[in-house]
Amino acid sequence: MKLSASLLLIILCGCNNANLGDAFLAHRDGGNAIAAIRQASASELVGPLYYKSDPDDLPPYPPFVDTTTTNHNDDDDASTSSSSTTTPPPRRPRRSFLHQLDRFLTILQNTSSHLKKHTFLSGNFAPVSEEHVQVPVKVVEGELPAGLDGAFCRNGPNPIISQQKKRYHWFDGHAMLHTLMIKDGKATYTNQFIPCPRYQIEQELGEEYFPTIGEYKGLVGLLKLTFHAQLVKQKIDDLKQVAPPNTNVLMWNNKFYCLHEANLPMECRMFPDGRLKYLGYETFDGALDYPVSAHPVKDGEDELIFHSIVRFLIVKAGATASLMTGRINKLNNNPMKHSLF
Repeated sequence: MKLSASLLLIILCGCNNANLGDAFLAHRDGGNAIAAIRQASASELVGPLYYKSDPDDLPPYPPFVDTTTTNHNDDDDASTSSSSTTTPPPRRPRRSFLHQLDRFLTILQNTSSHLKKHTFLSGNFAPVSEEHVQVPVKVVEGELPAGLDGAFCRNGPNPIISQQKKRYHWFDGHAMLHTLMIKDGKATYTNQFIPCPRYQIEQELGEEYFPTIGEYKGLVGLLKLTFHAQLVKQKIDDLKQVAPPNTNVLMWNNKFYCLHEANLPMECRMFPDGRLKYLGYETFDGALDYPVSAHPVKDGEDELIFHSIVRFLIVKAGATASLMTGRINKLNNNPMKHSLF
């Protein structure tokens, strides 16, 4: 299966993102296609980030388990037959009282009609239902420069429709990374759900478990707020590692991070085919103990600045991070919440 460049542009520009911005552009210049990357907050052009590793170190793909096994018995006579057996899926873990309560309250919110007519679940914002690995991308005009080597990544929320029961907000949804790999004048496309703990747990459960922004509406939403922290801690103890890393990506100091406004930076390993492996959450030797904005700022070649509403952290490449003192919660009498600049 091949994706045309024009189709890929639609995918990259129209994927369900917290920040829709510019994507991969190509135009002709003297008969050659020039790959132009326009900076967007949810995308990042990264250089060669291929980690040398054994093939066995690759994560399993696809992440879904095929429970159907087909055996074919071929003979020379007319008695050729085939049979198929289906292995029952693994038994789901028992739901706790808080989980059952949360499901009951979700029913009271009448989510079916809400989801059916939601603007950000249809049309150009509809979630992507399939994952692909190294699909060849056809260049429809000109050619890619032979010296262009790297990956163009685009992150954004992408709920799993078959599991969706809770009310939805545009910023909800599992993180999906769309990656355009460019090397030797060729391009391939890979998209994958970012394998964070939240995603892996909900895949095991086969349903939505963790809170969403969209469900905090009305009296039922207020009631959910009273126990959601306890519900989350039944699966993930650290609340700074719960939100889906679906807002931004960052390549810095030979490390690849997937970011969210309410999380610690989550590190992944990217393999040459664009697939991801979860490595863990970054604290910079314990200096970062609070959620930070998904929009850190690079200061020169070796410094990176993370910030929250009231604090900021300067990380220096090759050195231990140092937590800066003082408060930065006001700038012209306004709280600093989103970005330094």
